[in-house]
Amino acid sequence: MNEQILWNRPQFPAQLNMSHPLTRGLVGCWLLNDTGGLRAWDSSPYGNHGLLTNFASPPKRPFNGLLFDGVNDVVNLGNAQSLQIVNKITIEIWFIMNAWTGYWILCTNGIDTFWTIRLNVDTVKIQAYIQQADDILVTAGTAMLLTTRRWYQHVSVIDGAGYQAYIDGQKDGTATAWSGAIKTTTNNILVGARSDNFGPFDGSIGLIRIWKDRALFPSEVRQLYQDPYGMILK
Repeated sequence: MNEQILWNRPQFPAQLNMSHPLTRGLVGCWLLNDTGGLRAWDSSPYGNHGLLTNFASPPKRPFNGLLFDGVNDVVNLGNAQSLQIVNKITIEIWFIMNAWTGYWILCTNGIDTFWTIRLNVDTVKIQAYIQQADDILVTAGTAMLLTTRRWYQHVSVIDGAGYQAYIDGQKDGTATAWSGAIKTTTNNILVGARSDNFGPFDGSIGLIRIWKDRALFPSEVRQLYQDPYGMILK
């Protein structure tokens, strides 16, 4: 098990050390460890707080992560201007699966359009869809076969030239060619399912971060894996 996500879990509400180099471009940092209510607190300066929908009250948080029931739990992160990204983007998600039962959505702002990161039950891998501004849909994914009952760090990086996936701090799979901007949308960013409730996630998510107009380097992704809370004030 990747226990970095369990060590020294920051208490709610966590505050970022804005002098840390990895906070540049960070527009969302959700630890999903709120002590009550149905809000997903964003520790970034942008205050993109999310809303927990269909969760039990209070929500269950085993293993230091927010538990999704695989039925209809979803976190709505909204679509503030700071989350509307058309150029470079980095998305980091820490998750643990309870079982393989379907095409689970980790994070999306469309229905297999704009950008979607999901778990593919057929391949037992992570799959990503990214829609270019010219409507060309690029499909990419990871090479590692995933298992249940184990924490993973997944990072998707899109820059002006391609898409690269990472698992546990390491490049995973072949970089996929990319050209131009990401298609814009007014859709909300959802965690755990699509807007039509396709692919409800069955497991726990412990941390989500999004960087706008910044494609993290391999060394920076590795740093996040080794010390997930290094940017957070102790």
